[in-house]
Amino acid sequence: MMDEMEIHVFADSSTKAYGAVAYIRHKRTFEVQFVLSKTRVTPVKKLTLPRLELLGALIAVRIARYLKSLLRISACDIYCWTDSSIALNWIKGSAIRWKQFVANRVREIQTLTDPGKWKFCEGRENPADFLSRGCSAQKLLNSEIWWSGARWLSQPKYLWPATVERKIPEEITELKGVKTVVQNITVQKPEHPFHCLLNKCSSWSKVVRVAAWCLRFIKNLQITKDKTKTFLLTSEFEEAQNVILKYVQEEAFHEEMQRLKVNKPIKTHSKLLALCPYLDENEILRVGGRLRHAKLHENTKYPVILPKDNVATDLIIQHYHLKYLHAGNQLVHSAIRQRYWILCARGAIKRITWKWVRCARLRSALSQQLMGDLPPSRANPSRAFSKVGVDLSGP
Repeated sequence: MMDEMEIHVFADSSTKAYGAVAYIRHKRTFEVQFVLSKTRVTPVKKLTLPRLELLGALIAVRIARYLKSLLRISACDIYCWTDSSIALNWIKGSAIRWKQFVANRVREIQTLTDPGKWKFCEGRENPADFLSRGCSAQKLLNSEIWWSGARWLSQPKYLWPATVERKIPEEITELKGVKTVVQNITVQKPEHPFHCLLNKCSSWSKVVRVAAWCLRFIKNLQITKDKTKTFLLTSEFEEAQNVILKYVQEEAFHEEMQRLKVNKPIKTHSKLLALCPYLDENEILRVGGRLRHAKLHENTKYPVILPKDNVATDLIIQHYHLKYLHAGNQLVHSAIRQRYWILCARGAIKRITWKWVRCARLRSALSQQLMGDLPPSRANPSRAFSKVGVDLSGP
């Protein structure tokens, strides 16, 4: 007989009180009978209405557990009803998502009841409304909804009100703040050997010489006989210099070089557009122009393009500055232009030459000698031949 019973508990809250009322319903005859109710006064500490509704829901599940143990029915279906969409949303959600107050009570509710058996009902059809708002004894005695529950409770299940998912405002969802630990990880790209070489060598000639020895070592590893063991040749110096220049250009003008390799024009906003750049047979970026028939060296007709802010550029400027015995900016610029085209060359040359102590000493301002007073004969006008000097000793 008890297996054919259902327990229905209605919960409600207000700013004054919260509570729950329980009914037993027969599955076949749909008879509903009032069992018990429980009410509590709201805490002194002010709580939001959704939290009070959750406290009412907590009383409801405790009443259901008490009835289940009292009637000794283990397979009885328990249905809980509330008119709070927010509390219903909390109960059907994961407890770990909510703040501590809500999470603790939701966890207990989910332990004692099946969240899927929680339903929504309108406030006017909720008998627990008498508990939260209060009423006179006469009104309670004559209330049909209080003693028999909502009218649809005496009807088949398909006539029960459907629980509709409602969107809850974000400011009252009681979502727990998630602390995210962000760790910045810097992935360091392996440095190119030439990058280390340029930063460790103090002169351009040393950079080229070390690079030439390294290239010879690599070539000797690739062959088993006839290895080169003499002094460095001029061709090896040229090859080393070309390899270094190509590396510098790849770092500074990568996009332009990639477009030129596939025969595409460089972009209009590129700083190299006015130079008509092209790649020679060694894939080195050079300045174009109309000097193809001029009887000049190839490096002079088509100088190698270099960036202004680069260690290799600084070493080249330093090399020519020392080669021409600490010459001025104009002479250094003219000498460099015979082989290289440095972007914003004048500013780059001035920046390098300004650092040299010897040149700074020569640029220092000269002191002005303070002269004595002029003699009266030079300071005052006089008649002609008023003072005459005679040479007595001859020539």
